[in-house]
Amino acid sequence: MSNRIEQLLEFLKESPNDNFLRYALAQEYVKAGQKETGYEYYLGLINDAPDYVATYYHLGKLYESEENNS
Repeated sequence: MSNRIEQLLEFLKESPNDNFLRYALAQEYVKAGQKETGYEYYLGLINDAPDYVATYYHLGKLYESEENNS
């Protein structure tokens, strides 16, 4: 697990409702090749914070990349 992910997880323990931290974790997991975990964070954000607009763009790009790699 990357240092960034570990740091973000620690921050999230302190602020579990921080949508930016959840979004940043999704991004970092995807960058680390852990796409399933990235999906989980993105989908959780869509469910819990549907107005967090950046989620939709990056989740769409992730779906697009998966489709292009099939």
